[in-house]
Amino acid sequence: MKEVVDSYYDCLFQAEETIWGLATPKQKEIVYRFAHAYGHLWAMAITQREVQCLSLGEIRSIAAERQRPGLPYGIEYPSMGQVDGHLGYHHVSGSGRLEVFVPFGDEESRVMVTITRPDGSFVRTYLDYSGDLQVSEYRGEGWYTRHLAAWNRAVEALFPHLDWGNFPRFPVPVGND
Repeated sequence: MKEVVDSYYDCLFQAEETIWGLATPKQKEIVYRFAHAYGHLWAMAITQREVQCLSLGEIRSIAAERQRPGLPYGIEYPSMGQVDGHLGYHHVSGSGRLEVFVPFGDEESRVMVTITRPDGSFVRTYLDYSGDLQVSEYRGEGWYTRHLAAWNRAVEALFPHLDWGNFPRFPVPVGND
């Protein structure tokens, strides 16, 4: 049974490696900035320049070497996924309340940031590579400063070059917690 499980994960990793190969340099830069700002082990173990030329296998090996005994297991390489038929970097926070998706390929030019609540309410935004809000959709009411703060932190991690005068606005009204 262990061989079957190992084979499954090997195939899955090969697919993720293929998806990583679709990323443009700009997309890899955005993924790196986000992961570094959130302290992901793999992004802390390499430089922004290295992310451009390393395979997922190489990134995983470098990060594994940096893993320290007795510390929580770190994220060893960028996680790949599919959203609405697009392949790319897919990060979902441990609580499940923050989702970031960077679709890969020459045709792609925006990033998705979603904030969700346990009741299924969500605010989903799409930003272009300049950090400009392109599209937003939401379901539910009662959005508070904690939701705004989570969204702002993710957008700032993706686009650290934005100053607050050019920062996109959270697309729904926000009340105090």
